[in-house]
Amino acid sequence: MATLVTYLFTHAHSILANINIKIAKRDCATVSFEHGIPLSPNILEIAGLNVQAIKPIDGEIVVTYPEDIRAFLDGAKNGVIIVSLGTNVRWKFIGLDKIKIVSLALSKLEQRILWKLDIEVPFEIPDNLMIVKWMPQSEVLSHKNVRAIWTHSGLLSTQEAIWKVPMIVMPFYIDQNFNAQKLVAKGVGIYLDVKTLSTQTVLHVVEEILYDERRDAAKHIGPPYQAVLGNEALFPSPCALPLPPFECGPSYEFAWRGLTAYWLRHFLF
Repeated sequence: MATLVTYLFTHAHSILANINIKIAKRDCATVSFEHGIPLSPNILEIAGLNVQAIKPIDGEIVVTYPEDIRAFLDGAKNGVIIVSLGTNVRWKFIGLDKIKIVSLALSKLEQRILWKLDIEVPFEIPDNLMIVKWMPQSEVLSHKNVRAIWTHSGLLSTQEAIWKVPMIVMPFYIDQNFNAQKLVAKGVGIYLDVKTLSTQTVLHVVEEILYDERRDAAKHIGPPYQAVLGNEALFPSPCALPLPPFECGPSYEFAWRGLTAYWLRHFLF
């Protein structure tokens, strides 16, 4: 790995000079969340690929999530709240004291809580909580009983949730603060500061996210993502329909022209 990093830094200029196509996780088509910006034709936006439904190969049985999680979600008569801070933010760094505060607050809810927690805790877990080390987040968010998600507002988690449920956003670093600000401004998220976590603040944001207009806002902001995933009925005309990520012909055409020119210039003449 160190050798690869050294090579990339040493040859960064030549590598950048010979890039024919760049794949980006953002998507200007979904302007309900991200702002449109001018891009060169060789930049291909693929945001939304991580939220597409799994398509089984012929004869294959696809298990989208474990049976114990399915049973937990199916039996949630009052709904489910997902608590997931992605792969980079670890609860063990937030601390056991705050984890206990969160557990106590969530135990007071009538909803069930599916909590992605990366450490063992030395106290009893309330009956309405299910602790998992990992979950297939996109598939879980599609369950009919899921009411909201408590997230770090990372880009991929935001893309997975924005067209499904409202969000409690608790950002930490890099793009998370910017994403959280946009979600709050658009009315689909409510901000929670990790520094002020308490039973009262947790219960307040949960009540806000479940019972005010943010649920309706999430339903209105989501259609562009659903259209990208193939739900064309949400758009009044083909002209208004964003293209799925890999149907952006101009980007491919531009890239292949560049590759062809490169080979002709360096290898054939």
